Amino acid sequence: MIFQISTINLVQGFTAIVMVIVALVIGARISLKYREAKQRAFLGLGIGWFLLTSPWWSEVVTLIFQEFLGIPVPEGFAVILSTVLIPATLVIWAYASSLLIQGKKMQFAFYGVCIYAVIFQITLFVAYFTDYTLLATRPNVGLRTTDLLAIFLILTLLIFVSLGLIFSIKATRVGTPETKYKGYFLVMAFILFLIGSALDSILSWEGLPIIVPILVRTIQISSSVLFYLGYFLPKPLLKKLTSTD
Repeated sequence: MIFQISTINLVQGFTAIVMVIVALVIGARISLKYREAKQRAFLGLGIGWFLLTSPWWSEVVTLIFQEFLGIPVPEGFAVILSTVLIPATLVIWAYASSLLIQGKKMQFAFYGVCIYAVIFQITLFVAYFTDYTLLATRPNVGLRTTDLLAIFLILTLLIFVSLGLIFSIKATRVGTPETKYKGYFLVMAFILFLIGSALDSILSWEGLPIIVPILVRTIQISSSVLFYLGYFLPKPLLKKLTSTD
């Protein structure tokens, strides 16, 4: 099925491409920090941040292959592409968080996330092999999720942001001024990601002013930039921030 693509769908697809590329570059940069610091947390956080964009991969693939190249992308494939990695991504993120937040409570939380991820993954595979429309359909470039998938996505988003805020807020309370400011940037990153992702899932782009998807995706892209600053804070910026204290 080749859509008669609208301007707002075109913007939706292009901004998804930008968002995925930005997350890939930033995620790779953070993952490479593992070689310097020899801390597995960086590897997990970098990979996890990039994989968090997987729900938007179908928009990228649909726009490029189906709309520009004329190569049909099956709806079922688009649904699988945008959902299959979410549970594993959450486990990776929770594991990296457990390395940053020591303690028995965090270990129990990690095991709880793993159990939730298994339930989520099983639900996905049951839907894949029975009726993928139980999860989502694709009326245009983006997917329209069902209530079932929406519930899982909301829970996943809340778990991800909660874990991120825990180690970010912890960083703002201890250590050097540099560590504290990095923590502040991380807190802002997770809050913006929560807001952007929530708006992205709630709003139906059709009929809205074109500025709306641009603003929503700008929020999401900004969260990636802030996440980067949470690990690579430029010295001139740090100096300017500390001089105002």
